[in-house]
Amino acid sequence: MKNLFTLLFLFNVSFSFAQSLIKEDSIPEPIYDTTYRIKITSKNSFYFCSKKFRLPKDTVINNIQHESRFESDITKWKGKYNQITGSGFINCDLVSLRWDYFKTIEGAKVEFNGYPDQIKNQMKDFKKEKIKLWVCDQEVEAIKMDYTPFQGKKSTMIIFYGKINGQNVFGNLSSYNNEITKSDELEPVYRQIIKF
Repeated sequence: MKNLFTLLFLFNVSFSFAQSLIKEDSIPEPIYDTTYRIKITSKNSFYFCSKKFRLPKDTVINNIQHESRFESDITKWKGKYNQITGSGFINCDLVSLRWDYFKTIEGAKVEFNGYPDQIKNQMKDFKKEKIKLWVCDQEVEAIKMDYTPFQGKKSTMIIFYGKINGQNVFGNLSSYNNEITKSDELEPVYRQIIKF
């Protein structure tokens, strides 16, 4: 009787650890986790600080297609240290505008104050100055940074923060391989939002 139980136990163990052949079409479809982040993309319009704006159509400059697009990440993570509640990004003609919405104005200010030093350490040439900037017709704190990367041409980045239409915002306007001296040099989509 003891030998019978031992034999049954060994068969059970061997069948439990045996590998079975998986047919190719029996692989289940992937399951995507959208509980943390959802990415939204648009090519015709976008919202910035509760206002709706139109995106320009794609353009061709020097035989290169430049896509106009808006992207946003919606996150559900509400951790103790997570200050960002939403973000957005638009890109048109080698100029981009990126922004983050913060729970508090202090969170946006911390990001604003630390940003220039992060950029400075990565550049061959760097100059910054405070400027007067209006975002959605409200004056905000702003710094204009002109820089030259180790590989690339002189570029401009303007960072800003403030409370705009009730939302705490930190943002940056970046022009790649081109220096910007005034908002009139920007595409109309940016001039609707930013003036300096």
